[in-house]
Amino acid sequence: MLDAKDYVAFRGLQPHFNFMAKAGFFQLSIGNTEHQVYHYRKRQYVTWFILIIYNFQHILQAFLTRHDVEKLIDTMFIQLANFNSLNKHIIFYLRYRRIQRIIDTTKDKLFRPKTLADLEILNANEESTIKLLFHFLAVVLVFCFSFAVSPIVTKAIGQEVAILSYFPFDTTELFGFSLAITELAVTVSMESYATVIMDSTVIFCYRQTQTQLQLLKCHLEILVNVKEESGNLNNKYKDNEKIQKRLENCVRHYRKILWFAREVEDLFSQPITLQFLIQSWVICMTVYKLSGMTLGSSEFISTLSYLSIILLQIYLYCYFGTQLKVESEFVAQSVYIGRWLETSPRFRRQLLILMACVSKPIVPCASKIVPISLKTFIAVLKGSYSLFTILDQE
Repeated sequence: MLDAKDYVAFRGLQPHFNFMAKAGFFQLSIGNTEHQVYHYRKRQYVTWFILIIYNFQHILQAFLTRHDVEKLIDTMFIQLANFNSLNKHIIFYLRYRRIQRIIDTTKDKLFRPKTLADLEILNANEESTIKLLFHFLAVVLVFCFSFAVSPIVTKAIGQEVAILSYFPFDTTELFGFSLAITELAVTVSMESYATVIMDSTVIFCYRQTQTQLQLLKCHLEILVNVKEESGNLNNKYKDNEKIQKRLENCVRHYRKILWFAREVEDLFSQPITLQFLIQSWVICMTVYKLSGMTLGSSEFISTLSYLSIILLQIYLYCYFGTQLKVESEFVAQSVYIGRWLETSPRFRRQLLILMACVSKPIVPCASKIVPISLKTFIAVLKGSYSLFTILDQE
């Protein structure tokens, strides 16, 4: 069994950054060798070249179809999601060193387990986080498969296929059609893959903050519950230098958690805000498109899987944001649960100050205003439905 002292919280985040590094979206560590950095840079240049060409094709297609409302909506239906994904890529690229500091914080000794019980909590968090990542990737794989197969099936049954991207050749012929579908399938799969991993990375940061609060609560509950050796400063009370030191460690731990949560919010607040705004409109347009499709057709299944991913992205942010808020609300209660009655008035005053400091819940926000919670998720759905009713009436 892994020793608690050897465990680092970054283990749960390692697969995310390994995937991104292999795809050329993020350099795993500043301390990489020159050979590793060289190969990463090559992958990065290729990845950015593909993404820029892919987005340019959609923007050009939107410009060429600007006078045809139906075609323009179909094109922007995809391109809005592309803007959201591209924005996340830019954030991860430009704020690389700040993200590296977050990684370093997950390796900090304050975030490491102190006991075997702590280790079990961190192991459980690591396992659930990795499972979530692979389940999320499985859902994306289903979408990518349906996205690639849908135009082929539509073409096979003799119906017209709309290629929602610009190509400088005829896509109605078999060769041009095959080339266009292959290019779109590869780029959409790559972009979806990267977007899911970036979303899962932010979600892991929420989970890690929540898990660290769980560890802090456990430490606060047993702050004066352990049997101390002789040598108390006052025979009448149980608080001594050891308990005082544990309290100071808990305060440092909480301050580190608070910094971690605020840094994550500051780093990803802008892309999350943009995602909520864009995807509210994308959900509306997707439902509008579904309402005009034949139930059970390949295009219907492909669009429905796309809608499922969009909803899942927003839901996971809001769900784990709510979980973090709820967890932070019970930190002060953990201080009260402990055997504070057996401590001196001086020590109780310190606990009272600590309870006052931790009473304010940690709430991740979009644009530092809108809380990322399940209430926000419901508000996004209501907004999308309102837009849909307007489009439907028109």
